[in-house]
Amino acid sequence: MGFFSKIFSSPIDPNKLIDFTTGAIDRINFTDQERAAYNMKLADSLAAYTEKTLDESTDKSMTRRYLSVIIVSIYILLVLFTVAATCFNPELAKLIMVVIDEYYMTTAFIMVLAFFYGGYYISGIIKQKK
Repeated sequence: MGFFSKIFSSPIDPNKLIDFTTGAIDRINFTDQERAAYNMKLADSLAAYTEKTLDESTDKSMTRRYLSVIIVSIYILLVLFTVAATCFNPELAKLIMVVIDEYYMTTAFIMVLAFFYGGYYISGIIKQKK
């Protein structure tokens, strides 16, 4: 309790607070050179991570693959059912769209695609720039 009472009982110096806040904001803003260095480090680390994980055959990676196939398959089937239902029963198509929205299936589909194919895309861009 002594720690909390010390924090809340001591007065706050506005000058120190302003210096801390402006210093934090200055650390957030990158110069062009800092941004380029940061992006280069990020791209290198992402490429290294992608290289390590592409050849995985552990139980965890196989489970991720199975789950991704299930999510993509369900999403594609729901979209196909929606297209077919639109021709025969528009109310059923609306219901399927509500199910897709309520269970965030579009978000899950995009996340799976980004996770599994984003690494290939980024490594291709990096190879093109070398």
